[in-house]
Amino acid sequence: MKTSIQSVLSLVAIAIFAIPHFTTAQNIKITFCAAATEVDPPTDSAGNDIRHISWSKLRYIQVLTFGANPKIIYDLFSPTSSIHFDEAVFIDGCYKNNNPGNCKACSVCQPPTVNGGTPYGTVWSLNEDYTGTMRVRGHEGQLLIEATNYKKQMCYTTPPLDVSDYAGKVLGLKVGFEGMETTYKGKKYRSSGVYIYYQFNDGTKYWHFRRNRFVGPQEKSLSRTEIVPNSSSSTDIPKVPYQLQLLSSPVQHTLHIKALSPTPQQFELSILDAQGIVHKVRQAIVLHASREEFIDWDVSDLPSGKYYLLTRDQVGRFIFYPFIKL
Repeated sequence: MKTSIQSVLSLVAIAIFAIPHFTTAQNIKITFCAAATEVDPPTDSAGNDIRHISWSKLRYIQVLTFGANPKIIYDLFSPTSSIHFDEAVFIDGCYKNNNPGNCKACSVCQPPTVNGGTPYGTVWSLNEDYTGTMRVRGHEGQLLIEATNYKKQMCYTTPPLDVSDYAGKVLGLKVGFEGMETTYKGKKYRSSGVYIYYQFNDGTKYWHFRRNRFVGPQEKSLSRTEIVPNSSSSTDIPKVPYQLQLLSSPVQHTLHIKALSPTPQQFELSILDAQGIVHKVRQAIVLHASREEFIDWDVSDLPSGKYYLLTRDQVGRFIFYPFIKL
């Protein structure tokens, strides 16, 4: 008998990012990884499969515009979405897999499908280990990752989602997931090891979100900026050639910024609030080669809250830096 159970519903709003301009189609792929305590043996004394007691669940993924009235661009697997996982098993029967680097020797090894058999994205092992009692399946339109062993994260990656129409704009990403903790016959089983990131065409991973355990009712809202490169090539994305550092955050009156570049640079600064509204702009800031520059910006007239310092260089590359105004 189960002696205790808790469940968690986590809504993670992650990765506020600026999309670069690309001459070819620019795509984004989102990856969700998680694990759960292994269930071994996988059946009870009557032969009933009991792996459903230990799971992590991917509930939905959304890509949105960024601003006061965000618009959903892609809505995957949520109750309002038109895309839902099939009621099917995608990976199973790996207990005696003698080649743990893939699931070909498992009894079930197939791509995840949606809407009645359409392949949609990929399921894979972060640790390249398809062994034990693990199972990955669609259930009630969402994705269940079951009984993997807490050290073996299974991942789902979306197919490429075209965001070319939003080049140069700021977007948001929301991922909803759910976890559990339970005791079964004196042993604890729990969700663990959530890991979320997104990638553009070049494959670079942005915004690595991790949580070792997610147990108990909670709702976490988190936003963070990332350095998103800008290039006319989908495979060669240059790095921003200068560095900025916020020397004060939280800040009450003056935002102190340190800048350094190995070569002469010119850029502009903007301050945006959490809704994407621009409050302040400073243009034509010049950096000299290999010399620290210090910029002081009066922000005493800004209301208290969370803001983003946006820097944009002459070729359009972005960097966002979050700060708190007291």
